[in-house]
Amino acid sequence: MTPGRVGTSSPELGVPVTFASISNCCGICEVSDNRAGYTPELSYGSHLFQDLVEADIFYCAVWNDHRTPVYEEHFFDDLENHFAQICPDMEPLFSMLRVVEPENLYIWNDVKSGRTLCGRKQEI
Repeated sequence: MTPGRVGTSSPELGVPVTFASISNCCGICEVSDNRAGYTPELSYGSHLFQDLVEADIFYCAVWNDHRTPVYEEHFFDDLENHFAQICPDMEPLFSMLRVVEPENLYIWNDVKSGRTLCGRKQEI
């Protein structure tokens, strides 16, 4: 999950990455986060769309308004952040970036309706 556009050339609009940087992801979710004082338009994966399709990488967009009926912003808060172990030399970014490994995560997407559901399977 990332605030703003993935693959943008303008850092104020999102995350300026190349496809090589995200090619091992199984999914990308752009979030319209307005904490910077403005809400950038999401790209809907347009910068990298063909690469995402060919690599079978799931894409979705989450809007913090009426377009997204339910969004649990703190869904992953209880999971350990691995960013410091992965990038120990990037301390200024420790409070900005999180890398988590949720277990038992499922993503259900109905392309026809445009609805996506993401959740964690509960242990019984």
